[in-house]
Amino acid sequence: MDYPEKFISRNVPESILKLGYFDVIIIDGPYGNSDNGPGRLLPIYWSLNYLSKPNTVIYIDDSNRELEAFCIKKYCKPDQIVKKYPYRKGTIKYIV
Repeated sequence: MDYPEKFISRNVPESILKLGYFDVIIIDGPYGNSDNGPGRLLPIYWSLNYLSKPNTVIYIDDSNRELEAFCIKKYCKPDQIVKKYPYRKGTIKYIV
């Protein structure tokens, strides 16, 4: 699977950065991906790299879908996935 790295270079909107670091982040969209849209790639990447602090809890929904599984494998450290919820299409609880 080849997801363009061009999406990673998109800036986090200033209005979101101004809110500060978050204690809890829930990622439940946007659904899917295309050549014009990154799906959940950006929310996962931004959450891990710009919006969280140590001990932030991040829930990533639909973790068994192809794009989400790819992003989790690429950007999340396996030992920081503290819980997997198998219901529906899966969810993980990740602690930064």
